[in-house]
Amino acid sequence: MARSAQVEPRAASGAASPDGRIGLLSIGMSFTTLEFQTFMELADGDAQINPRIVFVDGAQEDAWVEPMADPGSEYWTEVDRRLAAAGVTDEQVQVIWLKEAEDFPEGAFPDHAQALAAQLEAVVRIAHDRYPNLQIVYLSSRVYAGYAQVGRRNANRINPEPYAYESAFAVRWLIEKQTSGDPDWNAAPNAGPVTAPVRFSNGRGWWRRA
Repeated sequence: MARSAQVEPRAASGAASPDGRIGLLSIGMSFTTLEFQTFMELADGDAQINPRIVFVDGAQEDAWVEPMADPGSEYWTEVDRRLAAAGVTDEQVQVIWLKEAEDFPEGAFPDHAQALAAQLEAVVRIAHDRYPNLQIVYLSSRVYAGYAQVGRRNANRINPEPYAYESAFAVRWLIEKQTSGDPDWNAAPNAGPVTAPVRFSNGRGWWRRA
């Protein structure tokens, strides 16, 4: 809750400003961009939502977790372009929604889920380094893959069940690593140096109109 209270309108420099912006950024794969686009449509004009929030869809088609885990990849170059087009600076990005999966996962549980968790950790670290005022990262797991079709390509072959279902454990472990008090993922100012954003699997009320 203390980190949520730090989400406030900020000028391009990152300084608190009542006329500033709250950057809410999505990052992830094709499902993420489809869902976030719908989310933005639903949020548009909602009287409860703080008008200083600027929604930026940084999720991209065919962007699986491996390239995202590389800070020098083209994925992040495109995110930069989209933020600039929306008039949002790195210093104004304060909340992220992250939904990702691994393409063509292999092996038995829990090995593949642990590999995904490590890659998601890398993505969160990159976000923490890129966005100095990032307070919250909301994590979501892959949707059910049993019926997915993408053109002529069956998405089941890219991230099939039960891998899609079991990817939720990667999200759970990532959150538990923080809530267990791991100092490398501390998000509580009263518990020592803040080393990471808060990771949630559900929402809080920072987004409401003041």
